[in-house]
Formats: sequence, structure tokens, C-alpha cells
Amino acid sequence: MMGDQEAISDSLVKKRARDRRAQHNLRKKRDAHVHALEQRIADLERELDGLRQGFYGLHSENETLRNRQFLIRRLVTSWTDPVPVSVIPSESLTPNTTPSTADANIPTHADDGGAASPLPGSPPAGAKETRPTTRPQRKTIEDLTSPRWSITPFHLDSDLTWSSLASVCIGNPKLVYSSPDEPKPLELLYGSKTNLLAHAVSSTTNQWRCRDPERVAAGWLAYRLIKWSLQPSEHRFSLLEDFQRPVSEQLCQAHPYFVDYVVWPRLRINLIKTLHVYDPRDVMGMLSCCMKVRWPWNETFLEPGENGEYVLRASFRETFLRLDGWGITREFLERFPLLAQDLDVNSILYNFV
Repeated sequence: MMGDQEAISDSLVKKRARDRRAQHNLRKKRDAHVHALEQRIADLERELDGLRQGFYGLHSENETLRNRQFLIRRLVTSWTDPVPVSVIPSESLTPNTTPSTADANIPTHADDGGAASPLPGSPPAGAKETRPTTRPQRKTIEDLTSPRWSITPFHLDSDLTWSSLASVCIGNPKLVYSSPDEPKPLELLYGSKTNLLAHAVSSTTNQWRCRDPERVAAGWLAYRLIKWSLQPSEHRFSLLEDFQRPVSEQLCQAHPYFVDYVVWPRLRINLIKTLHVYDPRDVMGMLSCCMKVRWPWNETFLEPGENGEYVLRASFRETFLRLDGWGITREFLERFPLLAQDLDVNSILYNFV
């Protein structure tokens, strides 16, 4: 009897040891499989992001070519017109798509209500028009004697890149006045019924082809910039990061609104200098998908706050509030080489890892 019991006991011990080894091996295989799947998902997401950027880049390029084809056709048609065609202003390479009429040679632009109207200072219908090809300028920065915090950027009267965000904010300043000085991150992601400025920012960034970290970071910076530009004060100016504050070119030379939201001062200067070379809408579209926060993929950037609401992680906020926390992809720099002039390309280049 003792021998049988010992044999049974020894058999059970061996069986349990085999079971433990089998379970251990099963767990290792499962963990390895899960890790491989996670890695595969990350690789596919990176690949998909690259394909999306290529697609939207080609789409934007196609739109630019269509617009320029329209300009060429309009120019050729004008050769048989007895009335000289006005010079297309250097601040726009995009045509007015309003059907031609007897006085179609007078450039028009959309006002706040969306109706076409002659540009400020344009001659009466039927009169010959001569317009300078240079953009309007303010005085030099030395002549601007007001405190720096009170001088806002100088924008084009006829801005073909006029975004829904700019039109909402400029057309409804009370929207900005009633909004708090700082938004909540979820308001920037999903909109808000109480913070109308954050809702307008969210509506704009929702159209971008980028990750949520870029949407929140860019929206956060834009929110503060808009609050200052429409309600200038020394306090709101102090809330802007150094790299956000307008450079002299923004104060003295007319430019589209979107230029002010580019984080690199040197790139803002180059954008203003090359408005006659690149279609601003083309540049703006590419920027929205090529400007990146240097934040790890698949890492959360929000965390629960003391009151239960989600807030920005301190490390994420510190990242996008630094200029070196931003990067731009190679596709943008290759597409617009003149914009890279005097830029430290190696320091701002964003590489997918």
C-alpha cells in the first residue's frame, strides 16, 4: 500500500510540474503574439499616416494645378478683350471663381457675409485699373511707437485663406470676449457648448489630417493667440510663448491669417516673403498634416485631474510649449524648398520612428 501511494503521489507531482511548464509556455507564446500584434499595429499606423500625407499632398497639388490652369485660360481669353486685364495681385495665385461679366476685370473678394465686392480703393466698373504688384505695408517696426503688446499682426484685406475659425472670431468678437483665458483639452478635441472660442478652434482642427496630440497642442496655442489678438492686453501678451509673439514682418507686411499660427518665426517670415510664389491655401493644407508634436505614438497625453476632468499631462504640455517640441516632415520641406531658407532644417525635421 505504501508503495502504491508513493507512486501516485510522485505521479501527481510530475503531472503538476508538466502543467506548470505547459501554462508557462502558453503564457510566453501568448505574450509574444500580443507583442507582435501591437508592433504590427504601430507599423501599420505609421504606414497609414504616411500614405494619408501623400494622398492629401497629391490632392492639394492637384487643386493648385487646377487653379493655375484656370488662371492661364483666363489670361489667354483676355488677349481678345478690348479692355486690358488687371494685374493679378502678388498676394494671391488663386483665381476668383465668380462667373465673368462685363466688368469681370475688377478683382472682387468675399466680405464677411460671403458676397463679392470690389477691393478697397478699386476703380468704378468699366474704368481701367492699375494696381501695384507689391503688398500693402505698414510703417517700419521702428515707427511703431505703441507698446509691443498692443500691436497686432497686419493681415490682408482680401484673404483667400480666410478660414472658418478666423471668420467666426473676427465676425463675432463677443464669442472671444466671453471665453475663458484657457481652454479645457476636451473642449479642443470635441467642441463645447459653453466655450464658443474652443468650439470654433475644434471645428477647424477637426478638418486636419493629424493626430489628436497635434490638434490639442496647435489648438491650445491658437486659442491663446486669438484671445490676445482680439483683446490685446499686457497680461494676455505675457501668456504667449516667445516663439508665438509676432516678428516685425508680421506687424509691417500684410499676410494671411494662418501665417500667425505657424510655430517657427523664421518660417513665418519666409511665408510672408513667398506669398507670390506659393499658393497660400496649398501651404496651409500641407502644414496641417506635416507639423508634428514630438510626442510618442500611442502614448496618452491626457490624465484625470483632481476634480475628475481630463487635463493635459505635464510632460505633454511642456513639450508643445517649447519650440524644439515641434517638428515638420520632410515632405513639406521638399514641396516648398524656398520656405526652408535660413531654417535649421536638421533641428526641425520630424522623422517617423
